[in-house]
Amino acid sequence: MNKADQVRQLVKGIQLDVKGYQQLKSLLKFQRELMQRRDIDGLEQHNPRQDKLCQSLTANARTRSSILQSLGLPEDDKGMNRLLAAIPGESGKKVSLIWQQLQQLVVHCKAENDANGRLLSGQQRTLNRLVNPDAEAARQNDYGATRP
Repeated sequence: MNKADQVRQLVKGIQLDVKGYQQLKSLLKFQRELMQRRDIDGLEQHNPRQDKLCQSLTANARTRSSILQSLGLPEDDKGMNRLLAAIPGESGKKVSLIWQQLQQLVVHCKAENDANGRLLSGQQRTLNRLVNPDAEAARQNDYGATRP
């Protein structure tokens, strides 16, 4: 595969990842709704689908890194920016916008995932207090402050 074909493959991958991360963002929001409803059956059906998408997005990122490496560029944001700067005219601008969109979606998905993690952690703490109230009481001193 020549360099032009590699760049085309990379651009196509970015476009597919934008769609994938849009889907992931929706899946993460739905996952939070399922957790809030404590819908265990729904989560058991939902999570494998979300995991499969995450695996696909990870594989795409590895492919992108490999292409950058084969083009002699660093496998990071600097390498991508150097590549984007080398794409001439309107094509370069369009690809840069798509890349920025992908980066923004990744940030949004990380924020959604962090929110889900906080919700899950809070639910686990609540469950632990309900299941084992004596252990929770033992962790607190006379003034109500939690001990480490």
